[in-house]
Amino acid sequence: MEKEKEMAAGFKNQLAKLNKEELLEIFNKEVGNRGWASARAIFLEELRKAFRNLEVDISEVTNESGGFILNRKAIIITNKLVII
Repeated sequence: MEKEKEMAAGFKNQLAKLNKEELLEIFNKEVGNRGWASARAIFLEELRKAFRNLEVDISEVTNESGGFILNRKAIIITNKLVII
């Protein structure tokens, strides 16, 4: 559990330095990636938080449980991620 907390803190610190366009670039690089591991889950959670911290609406790219929908790329329109 401690390792996961440290990993999350590291991702959070990295992502906090980025602007919304840089976060979008990271999101789009994740599209189509079918790999899965606990580290990726932690990273994607911190990415969602980073978007929210910048007040970017990610509702169009999240599913009912709050996870990202990673089957299509997105753009930012009026501070909202929109699927393209």
